[in-house]
Amino acid sequence: MEKEDRTNGTKSTLEAEKSVFEQKCYEAYKLRWMLAHGETLKELLHTIGDIAAESTEEHAMVAATSENSAKALLSEAHNTFIMETGFDGSLWVCLEEFLQTEFQDPGYMMGLIDLMDDHEEMWKFYREHYIPEKQEYYVTMKVEGRFITKVLAETIKEAKELAVSEYENADFGKLEDIDGDCIIVEDADGDYVWETGDPDPEE
Repeated sequence: MEKEDRTNGTKSTLEAEKSVFEQKCYEAYKLRWMLAHGETLKELLHTIGDIAAESTEEHAMVAATSENSAKALLSEAHNTFIMETGFDGSLWVCLEEFLQTEFQDPGYMMGLIDLMDDHEEMWKFYREHYIPEKQEYYVTMKVEGRFITKVLAETIKEAKELAVSEYENADFGKLEDIDGDCIIVEDADGDYVWETGDPDPEE
């Protein structure tokens, strides 16, 4: 009895999983594209609705008598939006172009996938099946900068204390293990009233 060849079945299953994965990433890309271009889902629905309304006016009798006319009308309006109008002529790229550009950029994909609720599983799948030659590295960089905050205080000492509190509660994004000290205090005119090296203000 010949052994069953499962190779083709396994390959077919993987290709199906990759197709679903790519489509899910593409849908996320489109949402991110709209956010980046100041568009919203409400605007998307409004635009497609306007196209459907215009089509209804042009084909009133057909729209009123055809079976599944509403579904067909919306599908036609969606296709018109994708192929012709977009958002005033601007629109995201097609799936094929997405897969050849943004999808090939691990940095972009990391940011895109991180927005998804199942981002850990999604990122693992992307790494294993699309960029298996790449490894993850965690690089620590020392970043120098200044944190400037405006506070209302009666004394220089109080101003420093309020600034330290603001600093401790500030969101520095990905920066970690940040140390900070007050180095300059200015008044409303931009004049230095205290700086590093001066005696600590008592009041």
